[in-house]
Amino acid sequence: PSGGKVNNNNNKNNSNDNSSNGVGGGTDPPPPDGPSPPSAADEEAELARQRKAAKKRDKKARQREAKRREAEAKAAAAAERKREKAITSWRSRVVAACRGGDGRGMERLVGESPYRNYCPGDSANGANDDENNNSSNNNGGGDGEAYLRDQLDWLVGSCVQKYPPSGLPDGDGDNPARAALVSYILSVCPGVLTECRDGGRSGVHSAAYGNDAELVGWVADFLNDNNDNDAGGGDGDVPSPLADTCGDAGWTPLHYAVAGGSGSALEALLGRGCDPRARTDPELTRFRSRGYGSGVTPRELAVVLQSGAIDEDLVSHGSAVDEVVEGRIGGGGERGRSAYRSSLRSIEARLRHVEEHGYSAPAGGKGEPRGGEAPSGGGGSRTPADQQATSAGNNKKAKKKKKKKDQQQQQQQPAS
Repeated sequence: PSGGKVNNNNNKNNSNDNSSNGVGGGTDPPPPDGPSPPSAADEEAELARQRKAAKKRDKKARQREAKRREAEAKAAAAAERKREKAITSWRSRVVAACRGGDGRGMERLVGESPYRNYCPGDSANGANDDENNNSSNNNGGGDGEAYLRDQLDWLVGSCVQKYPPSGLPDGDGDNPARAALVSYILSVCPGVLTECRDGGRSGVHSAAYGNDAELVGWVADFLNDNNDNDAGGGDGDVPSPLADTCGDAGWTPLHYAVAGGSGSALEALLGRGCDPRARTDPELTRFRSRGYGSGVTPRELAVVLQSGAIDEDLVSHGSAVDEVVEGRIGGGGERGRSAYRSSLRSIEARLRHVEEHGYSAPAGGKGEPRGGEAPSGGGGSRTPADQQATSAGNNKKAKKKKKKKDQQQQQQQPAS
């Protein structure tokens, strides 16, 4: 029995060894080390899952970007509306100050100008968010400069030209508010008054025609102070805007001064060296009898306008001649036409004298423009700042005089 027990134990051990070695016992062999390689179907499914997740991420990113752009566009539109509202309010106050001749009020408004650091460009409406483009637009290039010119053009037409010194309610010859506004416009964008745009006239041409010698003088002073001188054909250097021909009829400011019967503006231009023999652009205005050889001088234009034979003597493009015929020769009633013809005769005689003897200030200062040549007593030309100072002093004296007169009247009433 003891021997049989030993044999059974040996058989049991052998059975266990065989089972552990995978021999017999009916069990599968163990798997090899590491995961099994994925099949082609598994790889395709994984790629599809990754593509779907990427599309989902891209869609969310696009949605976030669209919301960001929409928010920026709304904010920019709100800021633009706020800015335009402030500009409208500022412009209405400028008009009121210019209409009333409020020089100090205009100085404050100029200091509050919404155009000083604002030149919107394409990015103002959210169309272009590139930082480089934004910086160029803020420096006044492109659409920003055009916007600024349009805004200042509005100020010229609604204030500078609409409210000249003679239009003040109290009849005072000085308008310090207008002087401050012109000085501001010239400092920000002088081309608004000096350049011919869209084939038309410059501010100097219009001022000469309207006998605004004060504005002509201010522009000339600004150009001289900033060394913007080109040979204009006269004696010495003349700022080119004072001698340029316009793209409308090819006239210089001198021709417009003649056509307008503007003696003061004529003196302002002659006194600053403009050539009295300057001719029009022959391709735009010329004598019919001369062909395309040469244009018309200011004195010759004065002679033609006096004769009334404009269509017979001149070939002139543009609207200048029609404007003169309708507004000066054919309008204003008999008294106005008589005064215009008298002005033309004086202008013709004056130009003839300057052609023959050179320019000299008119005797006694007659016809001398404000802002132009100084009287023979000296004192130099009057700048906008000088104009404001003089007007402020005159206004103060007038107020004191009126106050004293009112007090005297009040004292006399009880006695009577």
